[in-house]
Amino acid sequence: MRHHRRALWAGVAATLVASAGAYPAYAYICHPDPTGTRTLAVAGQVEAYTMSGSQVRIHYRKKGSCKSISWNVQAGGSRSSRAACRNDGTNPTARVAASAGGRVVVLRPGAGDVADRLLVRKHGHVVRSWPLPERFRSLDAHGDIALLAARGSRETYAVRLHDGRAALVGLTHRGDSPQIEAPGIVYQDNLYKRKEAGAQRLMKFVPRRAVEQAVRRAGKPLTVAGEIADLAMDGPRVAIAVRGGAAECDHVLFWNIPWQYVSRLTEEDELTCHQTQSGARIGTVAVGGIGAEWTTVGVRLKRVLSATIVDCVEHIIATARQGRSDLVSLAADGGVLAYAVSYGPVGGGAVGAVGPRMRPRTISTRASAPLAVHVDGAKVAVLGADGRVDVLDKGGQLLQTFRPAAPAAIALREHRLVVLGRDARLRVFDTVTGRSLATWSLPGGLSPAVDVHYGVAVVTSRSTVFVVDLVSGRVAAIANTPGRVTAEIEAPGITYGYSARGRGYVRFVSFARIEAALG
Repeated sequence: MRHHRRALWAGVAATLVASAGAYPAYAYICHPDPTGTRTLAVAGQVEAYTMSGSQVRIHYRKKGSCKSISWNVQAGGSRSSRAACRNDGTNPTARVAASAGGRVVVLRPGAGDVADRLLVRKHGHVVRSWPLPERFRSLDAHGDIALLAARGSRETYAVRLHDGRAALVGLTHRGDSPQIEAPGIVYQDNLYKRKEAGAQRLMKFVPRRAVEQAVRRAGKPLTVAGEIADLAMDGPRVAIAVRGGAAECDHVLFWNIPWQYVSRLTEEDELTCHQTQSGARIGTVAVGGIGAEWTTVGVRLKRVLSATIVDCVEHIIATARQGRSDLVSLAADGGVLAYAVSYGPVGGGAVGAVGPRMRPRTISTRASAPLAVHVDGAKVAVLGADGRVDVLDKGGQLLQTFRPAAPAAIALREHRLVVLGRDARLRVFDTVTGRSLATWSLPGGLSPAVDVHYGVAVVTSRSTVFVVDLVSGRVAAIANTPGRVTAEIEAPGITYGYSARGRGYVRFVSFARIEAALG
């Protein structure tokens, strides 16, 4: 099963075998192509293709000879002929605007801490504007669905125009420009990346009803059999630390929101299971890129363990012994997994990072014990017991120092450092200039945790999730729960989790809903 799970995360979608979002016995299977899906093997390199109704015209090159195929995606027939060669090797249909039902749909790129947006215009006026969950490079649209190819990755998303709801619907070759018409979508399939450099290309057609079903399903609530100890989010991926029952190990689950599938990272024959069966409990978790790290807490030892989604072997990254040291914080983003160690009675501490081969290294030693660490790209922020916040590069070089009032938690995003204070204030600083940008008052009774993305901070009380506009200071309650809640925010939106009656519940709130709540 381990190799099977690796394939799932690498690109083979898995489906949740349950009803109403339940996740019994962690049963999942490879997701087969939807009914009506068709594929066409092209014996060469596809240079361009165009879709018109059910007809797809494909231009390809084989050993210097240029040919064309006419493919009927509904009837299944195809006809080959010679064609003029294309010179640039790219699909000329790549575009950032398309017409759909009397409307013009436009992809507006963002930059830095600003989201890409999908604009819907009618009679020259913008009637819809949706934040997008990724950076995108091409667009096509038909009816109520826009089809977008991600910039810098193989992912293709379908976005519903009337509400901005998004789902990942295919994995394509880099540079591909998927297309949509009334029957469905067409793209160069790249589910198995190892075949990307092969001599053959596989064109795939997915019926429109399957695309629309994927959009309806994406981000639906998730229920797990066990209490949630913690959760973390990086892009569309969520890592969930779950405490098992009497016959079940504590474990870490991965949830891919737009694919709507769940896989299990930790396994029964690995360290986390052995440790939790011996009396330890799983604690905090962090996820970044293809890796995750989490703590197990025993009577005398606390450990940080780590694994990647392409190699489920667990590694012990750091160990703290009761009375001598403590593992106080985990954080991750992209390819950087970080952790903070306090040396207890000795004083001081250190910040470590996990390398690509799961080998830990110390990037900073500190005279004042670290209390919290946060990662954004190649930068790491560290909150010390003396109230100082240092911003470092991933090699440990000091970039900037801040001394905010009464700091309880920190978050780093692009050029902003956000500090949640014990005085129920949120302070925003510029990490380049070092100056204060804003201070906002918040509700009282907040948990000592904050996360930030696209100019919005998320904080929680015991049972309420709040969002804060960092520019205006506007605060809105986005969710209320019957149990203690934890939440994180990324480009797709907010994921929050809580436990009730021995089960865990994970919910997703899109960025479109966050913007609506903040007005």
